[in-house]
Amino acid sequence: MSIVTGHKSIAFAKNKISVAISIALLPFMFGTSMAANAAEPVAHKEVTEASKETKKVEAEKVEAEKVEAEKAQSTLEDETEVIVVTGFRSSASQQRFNKRNSDNISDSIFAEDMGKMPDENIAEAMQRITGVGIDRVDGEGSTVTIRGIDPSLNVITLNGQVMTNGGDDNAIDLSTMSADMLKSIEVIKSPSADHDEGSLGGSILLKTSRPLQAKKRKISASVQLQSDELADEQDVLAKLGFIDNFDNTFGVAFSLFYDEKSTRQDYFNSTQWNVFDLTSAQSAQTGKDLGSIKSYEPKQFDLGIKFKERVRVGGGVTFEYLPDDVSSLVLDMSFTRKTDDSISHQTRVQGVRTDAIYDEVSGSAVVASANANGNELSRQKEVETDTTTISLAYDREFGDWLFTTKLGYSLTEATDVLNRRITWKPAKTDVTTDWLGENGGFHDIPTIQWHTESGWFDPAQLELNSFFDDDRDVKDELVSISFDLEHDLDFGPLTAIKFGAKYFERSKDTADTQGKIKYSDISDGEKVYLADHSLDFPVDDYFDGIVDNVIPGFDVPNMDEIYDTYLPEGHEPIVDPNNTHLIDTEAAAAYVKLNYAWFDDRLLGDFGVRAVNTKISAEGHGGINYPDEILSAPIYEENDYTNILPSFNGRFIINEEMVLRFSAAQVMARPTFTEVRPGFVFQATSNVLRGNRGNPKLDAYEANQFDISWEWYYGETGMVSVAAFYKDITSFIYKTTTELSQKEVFGDQFGPGPCPEYLDTIPEGADPDAAELCRRVTDVPVRGSSNGSNGTVEGIELSYQQDFTFLPGFLSDFGIVTNYTYTDSEAPYSTEEEGSDVYFDGFPFLNTSKDTFNSTLYWEKNGHSLRLAYNYRSPRLTNAVQLESSQWTDSRESLDFSGNIALTKQIKLTFAATNLTNESNRMFVTRTIGKQGEYSDGTAWNLPGEGNALTSDAPDWRTASYQHNGRTYRIGISAKF
Repeated sequence: MSIVTGHKSIAFAKNKISVAISIALLPFMFGTSMAANAAEPVAHKEVTEASKETKKVEAEKVEAEKVEAEKAQSTLEDETEVIVVTGFRSSASQQRFNKRNSDNISDSIFAEDMGKMPDENIAEAMQRITGVGIDRVDGEGSTVTIRGIDPSLNVITLNGQVMTNGGDDNAIDLSTMSADMLKSIEVIKSPSADHDEGSLGGSILLKTSRPLQAKKRKISASVQLQSDELADEQDVLAKLGFIDNFDNTFGVAFSLFYDEKSTRQDYFNSTQWNVFDLTSAQSAQTGKDLGSIKSYEPKQFDLGIKFKERVRVGGGVTFEYLPDDVSSLVLDMSFTRKTDDSISHQTRVQGVRTDAIYDEVSGSAVVASANANGNELSRQKEVETDTTTISLAYDREFGDWLFTTKLGYSLTEATDVLNRRITWKPAKTDVTTDWLGENGGFHDIPTIQWHTESGWFDPAQLELNSFFDDDRDVKDELVSISFDLEHDLDFGPLTAIKFGAKYFERSKDTADTQGKIKYSDISDGEKVYLADHSLDFPVDDYFDGIVDNVIPGFDVPNMDEIYDTYLPEGHEPIVDPNNTHLIDTEAAAAYVKLNYAWFDDRLLGDFGVRAVNTKISAEGHGGINYPDEILSAPIYEENDYTNILPSFNGRFIINEEMVLRFSAAQVMARPTFTEVRPGFVFQATSNVLRGNRGNPKLDAYEANQFDISWEWYYGETGMVSVAAFYKDITSFIYKTTTELSQKEVFGDQFGPGPCPEYLDTIPEGADPDAAELCRRVTDVPVRGSSNGSNGTVEGIELSYQQDFTFLPGFLSDFGIVTNYTYTDSEAPYSTEEEGSDVYFDGFPFLNTSKDTFNSTLYWEKNGHSLRLAYNYRSPRLTNAVQLESSQWTDSRESLDFSGNIALTKQIKLTFAATNLTNESNRMFVTRTIGKQGEYSDGTAWNLPGEGNALTSDAPDWRTASYQHNGRTYRIGISAKF
């Protein structure tokens, strides 16, 4: 057997065996030997070779389909040469080649050139992969779902090392690094026993270039100007790549990048939807006077604008060394720093619930007026996120055994460099809100009309209230060690055995501080109003061309001037122990895997089992955050659980063009850090009563999954695949909301604290201030997590790709890559004991769209290329339990265009435009928990739950969030030498 790295083979006895994916030392995406004929003909004999019967097949490969092999050789000489030569057509060819020769059901995407992925953003590149959907933050791709499974439940590795993150959960923010660092992205959907556990939907493998696969030194460089049409700023993107194979025993590859992006977001929010009283209402259907009625309404409306400057800088380096003919050593290191610097302003109106026109179909007011409270909120925030990933891998042959070991280290540190905000005391103003549009329809954003001369709240009435300066630091650190042993077998159908173990420790440390100063506490009694330090609204095209019923803007505060004038020395925020915690995770895994080949090597695959034990310790505080006091007590909890994960993969070679794959496996994903955080936290800092609790005793998510895939590889570039998948979620974690009091949670641990001795009820005649404090910790809705079962995810995936070389004339230079995924799911979000399970019947998994469609049409000739990429994603559930509501994300489609013009053999002009159709992101709410009761006159009222918005006729006009970021354009020069 042999390992081939670049142009140097390491000889082993008998047959070739594959190195563990977790080591990521050889390009698994090719699945076969990378010897001189790395792009051997894709036919039955290739796939046989991929079964690790290399010696047996080697002679046949030389003679088989020689003409096709020679043609493939020109474009697929080795991985690096593919990237350098043929652009997106090469990327599509490698995607096809990798899918065909993979041991598992998988899909992938490859760099078009060294330092050039099809998209600048990793998440946006991944949305072209079958079964993948993306979520955006501030208009930029951030996290991804796989087959409808939430981003927190899928593991992402960089060169085999599990990545960490700076957020509250397990999801990796892919916008922290540049896609151009990578050579390939692969999604493994059917695991083998030697794959890392932790993914319920699929594992994402990010890989950089291997220097010993380069035939010669290569240098690439590019500079681009980027412009966001709303922000109206010009930003710079610069990249440098280098790879050199010095003597076929030592090589170096590195990449560097600097990427700045300015964005602007125009937004609207309506929040805290619940059942409120309409003091006077008229029927929208009949015009009848309904008097005072119950209605499903938001507590408040916001209109705002946000500016953000994102700077991303970093790079990666790989050293690869072959000490002798039987061993190899690879060191991968990467570092990225992402800085988000933003400022936002929003105007808010609350309690618009009189003189209403009431829609009796939806149970909500479509028009309402009130002398309402309102104010403005402004925030400046700068967050710095550093991510480091290091892995050291060593392979060595000991006789007939291949030994692999790996050390890995990941670290993410996210720090609030600045997080300050200003609030103003509410001012009363007559306001009308109107959802009604033309022809009986609804506006995406309601018309909000302030009945004032300025058209919004009078800045001379908004009095300065408080300064806030909150900080948050997150440190996520992971250390791992693994080893694998592999040996070829000649025992009946068994062709190889592989076993190994892995151990890791992960520590997630979150520290919060809260800083609040009332202006009245530092002033001499003089009142300050917004009008004293106001600026004009920063733009004159607010929501221009998107919605035509919003105000043109509002006065905003000069935050720097206000802080410099009234708080020049700043203030020291205090630690918030109730939101400071440390969660340690230890996991030890061991596995055994056997490869097999039956029926003259037409049936190939593997089966095995992986056992993993996980231990969690959670240390923190629980308590109550009052307006002027924090009560807390230390909490320490532990948990451990063991998962046994069998797996089976098979592929049957139907003929020289068709492959049938099938797999079965048990998979698991660990609870998110938010779900296992220790203790209860009651927030009694405002009139909004809420509580949160973690649950370190949670068991892991578990699922039994089954996959089948038929693939047809025809001609030189054609591919059609049809896949079906089914996941039975046997252990699921869902959100619960329970009404609890301080005494029920904390007993007498804190005594009465600021609250008087009565903790469960408030007697008549109680002191109003004390009563209000008590009210804030009595019957508090506390949100937490519990284990459940009986969830399912099922669907189909369709893929098609082909170069149109069979067409006449210029049409022969076109090609297409397209895919469609249908996903149907059902998840539990409540139990019979809670009594609300009926309202969540048929609810889907979070972030699961029923329909996802991607299509890329490309043209390439003589070094020039054009690419048009379309993406569609249907509506999905975003938040199942939000008070008594559920929040859904509306459908979204996008159209992107990119291309390059070859000015010389080494230099290209590059250009791109994203979101050509100028799409926005919209979310809407539905009433989930039904409410019933009687009015004072004994008349019954009923507002039923509206069910699953994806399958019912629930109204979808109640916009909860509307965000518009506009188009982005890039133009630049790239060179390679």
